[in-house]
Amino acid sequence: QILLPVLAASNDPAVTNMILKLICESWLDHIYMNKIKFSRDGAIQLLLDFAHVKIWLGNCSIINQTMKKKLIKNEILQRCEGVGKLLLRRPGEPIRMTDKKTEKSTQENSDSEKTEIMPPEMYVPNQEQWLELRAVKKRGFLLPKLCCNEF
Repeated sequence: QILLPVLAASNDPAVTNMILKLICESWLDHIYMNKIKFSRDGAIQLLLDFAHVKIWLGNCSIINQTMKKKLIKNEILQRCEGVGKLLLRRPGEPIRMTDKKTEKSTQENSDSEKTEIMPPEMYVPNQEQWLELRAVKKRGFLLPKLCCNEF
């Protein structure tokens, strides 16, 4: 709701793109600077929140179609999605260099039409620092060591 007047104020794609970038970077900075920890469910919710930005842009009536296409392809949205996906990873799990969806679609196309798209995680420059924001699973109870040798 807050973005509508801001987006309506400019028909310039560069300005609108910059506004989107500033908003998303502020969102990511807030998460990172406050060291917010994410459980698996929290990371899934964050991914859904990031995905909703694309949905909102697609449904926004004050943005023309050309601008919508440019905004939805913005690298910052890829980075947001990448952060969410990084928070879902297990420690040490490698990142695939190509996207599974892209591999399937390119296999159906001829060799001349193949294009490789990086997965969203590859748009995140400081991956190791983001991985530190995963919540640590707590396993079981800490029981005191019972040692009774004297009876």
